Amino acid sequence: MSIERKNNVTIVTGYWPVPNKYKHYDYCKWFENSLKINQRMYFFGDSLTKDTILSCRKELETIFVEHPISNFYSGNFYSRFWIHPYHLPTTDLGKIWQEKMNLIKLAKDMDGDNATEFYVWYDAAALIFRNEPPPCIRFNLKDVNSLPHDKIIYSDPYPFDPKYSYATTIHIIPKGLINDIHTLYYRHLKKFASSNPKEWQYANDQLIFTELVKKYPLLFYKIATGYGENIIQLYKIYV
Repeated sequence: MSIERKNNVTIVTGYWPVPNKYKHYDYCKWFENSLKINQRMYFFGDSLTKDTILSCRKELETIFVEHPISNFYSGNFYSRFWIHPYHLPTTDLGKIWQEKMNLIKLAKDMDGDNATEFYVWYDAAALIFRNEPPPCIRFNLKDVNSLPHDKIIYSDPYPFDPKYSYATTIHIIPKGLINDIHTLYYRHLKKFASSNPKEWQYANDQLIFTELVKKYPLLFYKIATGYGENIIQLYKIYV
């Protein structure tokens, strides 16, 4: 009989039903597939979505954390002018994009001494698993040392968004790197908000990570090309 391996990966995600180019109904439909990822998960959201999320997760380990937009760390840095009638209809949506890195840190800090080796930001309605669910196998590393512990494991969005070099759908971050990336990320967000307060494009988290890849290339390890393809690569080789 095989012995189940201890969790060495934690999934972190969240959802808030704010105005978007997609409807709340669309997300709920996608969740039926995308949230079936078989691994321990922190889900951040508000009380209105809790039952929907837990019903999609069923028996899979899920730690639901109520985290209203009014408490977002990103709200301390976000420019109120970052808004666009189609791409970014409300500042709340932009704050959600910018809160992802903070949610990863919150999950790691909540785990304390029991923190897993890697934390994975995973868009709740990840494009790669909207139409069919992830593999049913547990998303846990066979060898915790098979991935670098000093780099973010990522994919780039080419050819879909050639102006960016980083796809923010899914981040795979070693626990020991999270605090440093958190500091660098929000330092850049603050700089963008002060120097480009009326350019809504600076609300895009992809832009910040693209800048970080340029400035700190040694902190990043690309394993795939395409949105969410880094998690596909992990399924093929590492889990």
